Amino acid sequence: MTEAYIKQLNMKKLLLFIMTMLIASIPTHAAVGDEFEIDGLKYAVTSEGNPATVSVTGYTGEPTTVNIPEAVTFQDQEYTVVEIHSQAFMYCPSLTDVTIPYSVRIIGKMAFTGTPITNVIIGESVEFIGDSAFEGCKNLTKISIPNSVETIGKMGFSGCNSLKEIDFGENLNLIDVAAFIGCSSLTKIDFGDNFTNILQAAFEDCTSLTEVRIGKSGATIDDEAFASCESLTDFIMEGPVVMHDDPFNKCTNLKKLDFPEGSSLRGSALAGSSVTEISMKNPKDIFDGAFIGCYTLETINVEGSGYISIDGVLFLNGALLIQYPAGKKNETYEVPIHVAEISEYAFFGCKNLKKLTLTPHVKEIRLSTFNNCSSLEEIYAFPFDVPTCPEFKGCSDNMTLYVPFGMEDKYDNSDWDYRVGSIRGIPTLEIPQIISKELHVGETFLIEPDIVINPEFPFLHGLTTEVKEWYFDTLPENTEVITIEDNGVVTAKNEGRAIGEYMLIDEYGGEYYGGFDITVTNEAGVDSIGSDENNAPAEYYNMNGIRVNPKSLTPGIYIKRQGNKSYKIVIPE
Repeated sequence: MTEAYIKQLNMKKLLLFIMTMLIASIPTHAAVGDEFEIDGLKYAVTSEGNPATVSVTGYTGEPTTVNIPEAVTFQDQEYTVVEIHSQAFMYCPSLTDVTIPYSVRIIGKMAFTGTPITNVIIGESVEFIGDSAFEGCKNLTKISIPNSVETIGKMGFSGCNSLKEIDFGENLNLIDVAAFIGCSSLTKIDFGDNFTNILQAAFEDCTSLTEVRIGKSGATIDDEAFASCESLTDFIMEGPVVMHDDPFNKCTNLKKLDFPEGSSLRGSALAGSSVTEISMKNPKDIFDGAFIGCYTLETINVEGSGYISIDGVLFLNGALLIQYPAGKKNETYEVPIHVAEISEYAFFGCKNLKKLTLTPHVKEIRLSTFNNCSSLEEIYAFPFDVPTCPEFKGCSDNMTLYVPFGMEDKYDNSDWDYRVGSIRGIPTLEIPQIISKELHVGETFLIEPDIVINPEFPFLHGLTTEVKEWYFDTLPENTEVITIEDNGVVTAKNEGRAIGEYMLIDEYGGEYYGGFDITVTNEAGVDSIGSDENNAPAEYYNMNGIRVNPKSLTPGIYIKRQGNKSYKIVIPE
């Protein structure tokens, strides 16, 4: 080995040593995903940027109180703590007090699930509380949600059965599914004046809850949001509410709801509730079926936006009957005369209703309108055209449909025939007495039937009728005692008597019969010449309108005018 080669080799070793020392002198930082532990708290690097950040991923310590720092230093690098990672403290058996610093923005899924914590302080930078973050924390009695929090995730505080008090921040927008389900010690909730979306079953089974306040910005309340809150008596709404399916199902002590202006009832909004009275002012909308399954409801008071209430029954624009309260005590009901359509589920489950009257202008009845009306026995239907037929599920098989005379065949040939027990005709009117009249030969008389509308159905006043046929016999036989025109004008022709009847038809096609008895005498029809009882002079005119002398009248027909009265007289041959 030459001396030059040895020098060259030593130079390479020297350079390698220098490079190794230089590399060793460069500080090393953890990469994203790297983990480290300080004072029993485990961390994972989430960002190497400026600032570098970490999340808390676990806890191995034994102290009961944990103050999570805002920042930690590892390998000469400072990291800001921005997140409590999923399951970080789950089922930590000794943990009772936790302080979450201002630097943290996210509390992850199941972060504190099942821990025995009694007190938690959440920093003012937290924006999101994840699914099941505090689920099953059975010793937690109070929680203050800072103004920074916008969302509480699914089952976020579910099963915290010692939780008595919640302070919601001003910017909370979403309370997710079942977020506080089973918080059985919670007594009052005030959502403040921020708008809040309260999702399905969010407060279900909060059995001690007595009062809820929705602020001026209103809320959206989803399915069964407060279901089985059996102690709830006051639900105060100061802003417009959009209410979806059965949020108060099994809330047995909630009896009255007063909805602010602009509220909406959608789906089966009050199904399963025990509410007896509802008030709404200028509602935005009310969906078909909003009251289905609310069997205790007795009164609906609504005004504005086209909605009206009449005797506790809800209508839209007067022509659409939306809801007859299922708990209304009345056994009979007459649909108002202006109604043309009856909404889906309008009478659903009305167990007290026994008799219903449909007035003449009803044209459409939705399919499930009368389902589960188990006591309904009689329907009186007076529409001029056969309305669409509902299905009557859960109703009596012996239900009788009463229709006006003349409409029986139309109903027999419709769906009504096989959906009700029987169809029977009833009269709309009656002609109570025979018309009697005495005439002199040549006199005329208009037969005007004395019609009496069936007093049970006063809305039929104004019903039009028409006489279609006249029948009569005369004494003596084969003598033309009278003639009758189609319009009922009788002319006395010869001495005798005419006894007969006429057939009258009403707007429904029902046929009714009345009688008449007319006696004709052959006495001269000249009144005594002179004045009537008020001494007015009498004037006589022939049929051409020419005045004549009464002392020289020849056989024929004349008009006598006396005072303000005129008479038709006949001078027989």
